[in-house]
Amino acid sequence: MCTPEALAAYGGSAVFECLPERINQRFMRVASDIGEDPAMTNMILKQGKKVLLKKMLL
Repeated sequence: MCTPEALAAYGGSAVFECLPERINQRFMRVASDIGEDPAMTNMILKQGKKVLLKKMLL
C-alpha cells in the first residue's frame, strides 16, 4: 500500500526522521526525486510507524 502525497497527511516527527534518507535518495547511484510516494511510505514504515489509508467520500 502506498499513500499518494497529494492526499496524504504525515506526522511531523515521521517526516523529520526520514528527511536525510529522502534527500539523499538514489536509484542506481544517481540522485532521484521520482517515486517519492512509495519511498516516503516505506521510510515511515521502517521507523515502525503505521500508515493508514482512509476512504474519503466526496
